[in-house]
Amino acid sequence: MKKAKILARTLFFALENKSAQKQKDLIKRFLAKCQQKKETVLLPQILKEIKKLEQRQKATLTTAEESNSQILRLIQKNKIVAEILKGQNLEFLTDKDLIGGFVLKTENYLIDASLNGWLNQVRLSLAKK
Repeated sequence: MKKAKILARTLFFALENKSAQKQKDLIKRFLAKCQQKKETVLLPQILKEIKKLEQRQKATLTTAEESNSQILRLIQKNKIVAEILKGQNLEFLTDKDLIGGFVLKTENYLIDASLNGWLNQVRLSLAKK
């Protein structure tokens, strides 16, 4: 299991930021090496680990309106958000219930800077009083 995890991480990060052709070549060489070393039995586990790594690299940005480059630039001006987004594959979603602002979700962070989220916090704090 541990070997599959190491091989998955190695392959995953080797493929990062490569062209489709280079990725294809790397995968062919990787598979040939696995066959040579008789490690093809590890391929299902390697694939599972790569899928886990892909999920960790994914961030979801939800806005009230359809996202565009201007909204993304404004959000990335925040140094904390920019650091969180570094190395992430960003997926854009739209949720009219947010009213305004954004919600950013990654594996480790949830930043709710939406008007709806703020109104919910106000409602909860008033309910406590």
